Formats: sequence, structure tokens, C-alpha cells
Amino acid sequence: MEEQLLQEVANFTKDWIKDQIKNRPFDRPNKVGGVINPSPRRIQGSGRLYDSVDVVVEDGDILVYMEFYGSDILFGEGRRAQPQYRSGEKIDIVGIPPVDKIRGWMRTVPSFQGLSEKKMRGISYAIAINIAKRGIGALNLFNLYDEEVFEVFEEEINKLIEEGDFQGLGLDVEEILDRIVLLSNDTLDLTLE
Repeated sequence: MEEQLLQEVANFTKDWIKDQIKNRPFDRPNKVGGVINPSPRRIQGSGRLYDSVDVVVEDGDILVYMEFYGSDILFGEGRRAQPQYRSGEKIDIVGIPPVDKIRGWMRTVPSFQGLSEKKMRGISYAIAINIAKRGIGALNLFNLYDEEVFEVFEEEINKLIEEGDFQGLGLDVEEILDRIVLLSNDTLDLTLE
């Protein structure tokens, strides 16, 4: 019976995350507290992140899997700027994000279609350097300390408990939310508990 409730919460969690990726606008902050235009933007670009979201119930936990950049940027800590870029030292290829993965992402985004391989290589390298210099802040969509997010999940879980007649399990909203674990598809690294 508990497994059934967790599966229903997992289904809701998957739908909610996909909805956030597809529809939630966000502002990209700059270094001085302003916003990088154009803003607001949408998270969904190529659809690869959206398609990668999978949620399963395993050993009493709700495991959320998605592309590595989604788990880090949308739910984790983001990517910090590399110190060697702030100080103006020479570029250290080890400190930049994977250029090949950025180029692979570019191939799926319509606005980059039609560019030559040479231009894509140059742009992907420039994006990687820019990420290394500035970092990328996490959007932190799944911050359960955010009152609005907590209320959405609290309302849905309470509704599932009442409608599914799961009151006898003795589980409350916070106990169920503590069981949600966000993981990366690539590394299966834990990004948030």
C-alpha cells in the first residue's frame, strides 16, 4: 500500500518537474545583480532534458533521474566559476565544462541549426569558457524550503492520501518529501536529498 502511494507521488513529481522545465520562465542573473537579456527565458531548449526526466520508486525512495546538467543546474548547486578565470590567468582546459557535450546540445537547438562545424566548435568553446568564468547559478526549482513549492506538494500529497485511503500508513507530507532523491543519469551522483 505504501508503495502505491509513493508511486502516485512519483508520477506527480515527474509531471511537475516536466511542467517546470517546459513552462517556467526564469531570469539569468549577471555578476552585479542585474539580469542578462533576453529575459525571462524558458528552460526547455532542445527537449533533451525534458525527455530525460524519469522517476522510479525503489526501496521506499522516489528516485528522480535526468541529464547531468539538469540535475546540477535545476536542482543542485549549479556550477561555480573557476578561480583561474577570475584572476585573468591563462586558460586551463581542465577547468572548463565539457565542450563536446555543449556542442552536442547545440546540435539539438533550432537556433544553432545550419552553422558549420567550425562555427559550432568555436561557439561551444566560447560557451564553455564563459561558464568557467561566470559559473551558472542553480535555478533550484525543487527547493522544498520555498513555501510555494512546498504548498504545491503538500496539497497534492494530502489529496493523494485522502483519495487513495492511505491515512492508515501514518506517513505525512514531510516524510514522503524526504524520500525524494535527485540523481544524474550519467553519473548517478546524488545532487540533493
